[in-house]
Amino acid sequence: MRGHIAVSGGSIGGLFAALALAEAGWRVTVFEKVRSALSGRGAGIVTHESLLKALGSIGVSLQDIGVEVRFRRVFDKFGKIVSEREFPQLVTSWDMIYSLLHARLPRELYFTDTSVLNWENVAGKVNVHLSDGSVQQFDALIGADGYRSAVRSKFAERPAPAYSGYVVWRAVVEEALIEPNLRDAFFDDFSFFIPNRGQVIGYPIPGFHNETNKGSRRYNIVWYKPTSHDELVDLLTDESGKVHEISIPPPLVRREVVDCALMAAEVDLPWMFSEAFKCAASPFLAPIYDYVSPRFCCGNVCLLGDAAALIRPHVGMGVTKAAEDALCLSSCLRANRTIEEAFEAYDAARRPIALMINARSQRLGSFVQGEDPKGNLDGASHPFEDEIVRLTATADF
Repeated sequence: MRGHIAVSGGSIGGLFAALALAEAGWRVTVFEKVRSALSGRGAGIVTHESLLKALGSIGVSLQDIGVEVRFRRVFDKFGKIVSEREFPQLVTSWDMIYSLLHARLPRELYFTDTSVLNWENVAGKVNVHLSDGSVQQFDALIGADGYRSAVRSKFAERPAPAYSGYVVWRAVVEEALIEPNLRDAFFDDFSFFIPNRGQVIGYPIPGFHNETNKGSRRYNIVWYKPTSHDELVDLLTDESGKVHEISIPPPLVRREVVDCALMAAEVDLPWMFSEAFKCAASPFLAPIYDYVSPRFCCGNVCLLGDAAALIRPHVGMGVTKAAEDALCLSSCLRANRTIEEAFEAYDAARRPIALMINARSQRLGSFVQGEDPKGNLDGASHPFEDEIVRLTATADF
């Protein structure tokens, strides 16, 4: 079974799908709504064995792909190490993975400034309506267009993503901007701060140009902060007074919102996280939502990555899940007689896994909002510290 498949979305999930399908002999065309190359989205990525295997299967070199960390360390509010354990992992960046995938896909297969607006299943084909006004017919359509998926919006069942009750502030700092004593305190490890109602994680990632040598790397900070619905509305309101739905583009976040976050970091976080946060060029926020689509397919159309299931970042599996989705989809197309049968098999295989990952992420997320009756205000005695440190950004599904 061979044919021509359209992929809506040219980010990491869409690129994985296109490359896996091209490797299996399918013609692919990728439509990406953004005009220029994507960059800097999501900052740090923790790799897993299955992600590295997926990259290797589509011909991506794994040489110098990330930064090795050896230890996981928990710090209290005063910067003292509460606990540590050896936990070797390879950490990398969104930019690194995207650039490696994008470089492997022939340019003539990747159309920028073009998005999928609508589609219909018609007699074993899919008519795809594009933003340039054209309608093109393909054998199948893959929606890899993120949690705001236009492809998913045409599915019969499409409940809205549910707000979790907290946001994540992310910041990336160039290693060269960090004072030596600060760098020595925590830079080379996977570090945690686990107080009541909140959580901070930090680790090194490749540099702006994907350098992995010491001195040229960056530090990735992830700060989970409980936020009420009313507070969220304020965070999503830009300078013009417009309230953005679901999330706000980083350049539109009001300066006063960033300044308030910086002041809160100085008060609430250990000194090294606070100082690193202040060194970041442009901290940005993202509300945390839960969403698993009731169906991953409809006829000759299927969903992949965040379009299929938006998972909280605690498990560190967004990119890995998208890669596994893509490989599973390619395998199902190879093993079944028709595209519709293949997509049904893909749904049966991947949706239960998405639900398991989602359950793990919700469990870890519950600790961000939990209250310890004994206090734990300084982050030195979280009752679930072992579980948090052991399961954060691990993949054993």
